[in-house]
Amino acid sequence: KAFTRWCVTTARLHSDPLAAMRKQDAARIGKKRPRRALTGDEIGALLRATQERPVRELRTIRTGSNAGQLMANVRPAVFDRAEGIGRERALAYLLALWTGLRRSELRALQWQDVRLDTLPARIDLRAKTTKSRRADSVALHPQVVEALRIHRPDNAKPTDPVLSHVPGMKVLKADLRLAGVAVTTGSGRVDLHGMRKSLGT
Repeated sequence: KAFTRWCVTTARLHSDPLAAMRKQDAARIGKKRPRRALTGDEIGALLRATQERPVRELRTIRTGSNAGQLMANVRPAVFDRAEGIGRERALAYLLALWTGLRRSELRALQWQDVRLDTLPARIDLRAKTTKSRRADSVALHPQVVEALRIHRPDNAKPTDPVLSHVPGMKVLKADLRLAGVAVTTGSGRVDLHGMRKSLGT
């Protein structure tokens, strides 16, 4: 508004196109869905619970006198698959926490984007996969590097996705409940996008 007023004063404009515009009431402007950062203890509890939950759900008896007990018999192959699901889900949270990547960026992540043998190890994001449409390079924390090394299959192709599935809010809520972490507090709520805030702290 100051600029357009100056334009009129100096005869650069015949009239002020913003003359009728009024300032927003700052008190009425707020985030519709405020997010909060996770503490270190909450992150640790979430990662542990995430790895345990698929197996716990398999072993939990649903009906009868033993309902709620971890006594169900599970075939070894099914047990191993559940453990793999838990580890991959924990890796998705780790990547979100240590890189700040959005859900769509995590989904689009391929092994060709991951550089584990450089110093520092990093992810080279392809421009077409980022919200800003900009190719960025993100340095990786050693904890993420180790998790990626363990997760990467020996026969992984460059265009194979790093994550077969990125957890949605329903899954994250269940993981948080098992971890004893409140989804929503007075400071805001926890969701996958909010893990960018945890990175920022």
